[in-house]
Amino acid sequence: DTFPEMQFSFRAFDSSTYEVPQNLLASEISVIDNGKSVNPRSLSQFGDLGINIVFVIDQGNRTDIKVTKAILERFTSKYMVDGLDQVSILTTLINNKRSNAWTLLDTTNSVTDAQSAISEISDKQNDEYIGIDDTLREAINKVQAANLDCKTPSMIVVIMGPDEISGTQTIQNSIANARSIGVPIHVLHVERSG
Repeated sequence: DTFPEMQFSFRAFDSSTYEVPQNLLASEISVIDNGKSVNPRSLSQFGDLGINIVFVIDQGNRTDIKVTKAILERFTSKYMVDGLDQVSILTTLINNKRSNAWTLLDTTNSVTDAQSAISEISDKQNDEYIGIDDTLREAINKVQAANLDCKTPSMIVVIMGPDEISGTQTIQNSIANARSIGVPIHVLHVERSG
């Protein structure tokens, strides 16, 4: 079987130092396609394009906010490249029994600004269930607005309790919209105990 010619971009980190490895070889990389491992024929190193990540935080009654903050702090301290990567943090605000998207951190490429916003996230659990429908839709809009040239790899990371993300028709439409523009949505479940 022959594989089609593919091009892709990625950022590699050394798992012990979190540094970008120098002189990476094509033979050190394996790509899985339809369950088969394929080694690239060549590897070209370009300047880093940066990444654009929009975090969606479910601050509802089943999400462990302390763990959520720890995840965000680790990302900004270990993986975010200052001045290059773009990060936004959105949550949901309850106002008159209606949930609305709320920006905790507008798009920034500053590690310091991101860490400052993360430290301001309240550890207080919300006692209600909060739907993330509007917030997920806003995250997709934010990704599109920050990446008009389609050159920066983008993703949405939803941090929520044990609930399924696929619940409502609005969420289903948002997921389909994200797929249509090539933006992956990753979900991290962080359930609070007790």
